[in-house]
Amino acid sequence: MRRFIRLLLLSLPLLLDGRVQAATVLGVEGTRFTLDGKPTFLLGFSYYAGLGASEESVRADLTDFQKAGFNWLRIWATCGLAEQDVSAVDAQGHPREPFLSKLKWLVAECDRRGLVVDVTVTRGKGGSGQLPDFASHQRAVETLVEALKSHRNWYLDLANERDVRDARYVPDGELKTLREQVRRLDPQRLVTASFGGHDLSQEDVRTSLMTVGLDFLCPHRPRHAQSPGQTEAQTRALLAMMQEIGRPVPIHYQEPFRRGYTAWEPTAADFLADLRSAEAGGGAGWCFHNGTQRDTPDREPRRSFDLRRRRLMDQLDSEERKVVAEAGLAVPVEVVNQWTRVGPLGQTPKRITDALPLSHQSEASVWVKYEPMSDEFEDGSLDTDKWVRNMEWWKGRQPALFKGENVTVESSQLRLTMRKEAVPEEMVKRGYHDYTSAAVHSRDRTCYGYFEVKAKPMNSGGSSSFWFQQDTTPGWLTEIDVFEIGGKAPGHEKKYHMNVHVFRTPTEKRHWSIGGDWDAPWPLADDFHVYGLEWDEESIKYYVDGALVRRVRNTHWHQPLYLIFDSETMPQWFGMPDDKDLPSTFQVDYVRAWKKQSRRD
Repeated sequence: MRRFIRLLLLSLPLLLDGRVQAATVLGVEGTRFTLDGKPTFLLGFSYYAGLGASEESVRADLTDFQKAGFNWLRIWATCGLAEQDVSAVDAQGHPREPFLSKLKWLVAECDRRGLVVDVTVTRGKGGSGQLPDFASHQRAVETLVEALKSHRNWYLDLANERDVRDARYVPDGELKTLREQVRRLDPQRLVTASFGGHDLSQEDVRTSLMTVGLDFLCPHRPRHAQSPGQTEAQTRALLAMMQEIGRPVPIHYQEPFRRGYTAWEPTAADFLADLRSAEAGGGAGWCFHNGTQRDTPDREPRRSFDLRRRRLMDQLDSEERKVVAEAGLAVPVEVVNQWTRVGPLGQTPKRITDALPLSHQSEASVWVKYEPMSDEFEDGSLDTDKWVRNMEWWKGRQPALFKGENVTVESSQLRLTMRKEAVPEEMVKRGYHDYTSAAVHSRDRTCYGYFEVKAKPMNSGGSSSFWFQQDTTPGWLTEIDVFEIGGKAPGHEKKYHMNVHVFRTPTEKRHWSIGGDWDAPWPLADDFHVYGLEWDEESIKYYVDGALVRRVRNTHWHQPLYLIFDSETMPQWFGMPDDKDLPSTFQVDYVRAWKKQSRRD
């Protein structure tokens, strides 16, 4: 929604500084992980052979998983799975192209997106994707750390399942030396080494933390039908062991059970139960593990073990897709920063009364109407006691100029119209020309509540937007975008775009945002739908026709904001509207606001 000049000025220091700048910082605070200093539960997915996927496939997978609330992925830097070798290092530990460059690109792309990357290496017999000895292992660690050290969004698993007594085995002494090597090369780098297929003993914990010096534990728990019911107790037991030893660190479930591995085929309910148990027991992270189907002749689908021809999301079965869709909702909002619906709405609630939000029709004791931001638009003209045409602080996004006459009330609807027409000459000098659009904002500013509109976006490439913003709180400029819809913009016809922005705080001057899109099953400009925003101290939730489509942890949005409707030209995003589609109109049938009974501010 914002002015590009402001963003350019905020970004200028980064553009002038040619160095790579870390955008996402992974840390440890006690038994929790942190992202950019904020305690965060790591919800991830296996992406082992990701270096064999095309950049287009990787981007699509990252987008889909991030929309669903996932914030990390596991990739193998030594990967010879499924008759392929996509390793970033060779059997001597030297750089191996083009895969080392691909790994650097992937880590940078995840850094830009706010995602964490688990980079894993494994000892083996020296075949495809394996390190045969300690010397090659040391060279591989040096190669990877030196290649990736400018980024702070990744950690290193020194040796996958390092205690299994086969070619994967790495003795404690060698592991300690490798840990010390990383510390010399990159003192801040977080390091672990995973265990294979068993729950940990106190000696396992003591050696890993006190002798080897790992930063967190990655137990790969047993894979059987009873596992999900055991994870919470096992997690609590591990925490108690660490407390007794005197060094509590995060417990990260980096590789749980998966489908296609044994005769037991876990369902979505099993995966989600294991995730909930990990979080409830005090775990710091959990992974949606996936791989080849062992009981088929060609081991298809191979999922993350082979991504050369099909991306991961296209290889998941119906149970796995349920896991992806629901994992972000399986843990509290304070644990996972965001979740966005994948797929249709399902059954939506029925309207019983207009006195309550559509999504909360049985909560009469919770919500009370907030009149300063409520309007049925039945008076035939705009209620100027509640609403202000245009914006005092902004004239619109060029080339379209906000024009007061484009805001009308007709047929019990608020209407915002975009037109092809000339603008005043003095505005041409400021980049406005040939188009006018519309904006209206509330006179009142408020913080928290439930805000619901019934609206139909304009059927053109102009935007139809419902949002909240202000910049009068000293030191703060924030924004909540309930929706930004490009009704006829190519590729955006069914995209329900949502976002939250921070432009400045008393301690931050850079712009950042957490955006998400829900793919509607219908063109959004075809009809009226009910859109809702529930905003409180803990979270920001988005609803379509009463169904939850997105949830974001509320870390910054605690200021009183204006409620705004507008239409803009967005040439860099939606493209310019086709002139033959103009004039076009964004229609709002009503806007209703509520506060919780205990809060009236």
